[in-house]
Amino acid sequence: MITKKNFHPVKVLGYIWREVLFTLVWSTLIWALYHSGYEGLAINFTPIGIIGSALAIFVAFRNNSAYGRWWEARQIWGSLVEHSREFARMVTNFVDVQIRAHPEQQEAMQAFKKEAIYRQIAFAHALRLQLRRKTTWEELRPFLKPEEYEVVLNSQNKPNIINMSSGDSLRRGQDQKMLEWFTPFRSRATSLSLRTTWEAPNESKILRFPGSTISSLACSSGFSQYCCLSDC
Repeated sequence: MITKKNFHPVKVLGYIWREVLFTLVWSTLIWALYHSGYEGLAINFTPIGIIGSALAIFVAFRNNSAYGRWWEARQIWGSLVEHSREFARMVTNFVDVQIRAHPEQQEAMQAFKKEAIYRQIAFAHALRLQLRRKTTWEELRPFLKPEEYEVVLNSQNKPNIINMSSGDSLRRGQDQKMLEWFTPFRSRATSLSLRTTWEAPNESKILRFPGSTISSLACSSGFSQYCCLSDC
């Protein structure tokens, strides 16, 4: 997420220094050839003006479209974080109620509460690492059991495996009949929190490429370079 109002010029230059250097060298070469007496490079400005106008409209359209996709991705990720917190609050509240009603199961319920919340945290981190194409999966170790961590580590789609493990854990809690709160909890959390978090990987394309697709980026870049080279 962008948190600053202004970009530092040095940081911006780090992204575009290759294009700036190429344009500078190309413009200098054209200027040197023209002033050395070679006038074969002179062209009519009318085509360049037409291309420039079309480029301005095209870039403006792509900018609006890119911002729309970025904002959509921001809403998806914000919804994921919000419903993950709601899931954690529900687990905490309902388990604490059952602990007061059945103190003899306090140890098992506390373990289940910690496991469920930590697994949801691991899911958010796993999805973040997958979308950013990072391999620092050691960040998931504090939130998963050792045997579960090994299974996730050896899987291809790690967020999906964690999601499946969360569903299995909730079903086991119901089958063992030590979580009587699960039936009313299921109708609320599954429809709001779990459904949102479990569907997040299906929207990973928008989260991974929030600005625009690779093909549109290549088209915009090529069109801009053609106009710049022609204008030189």
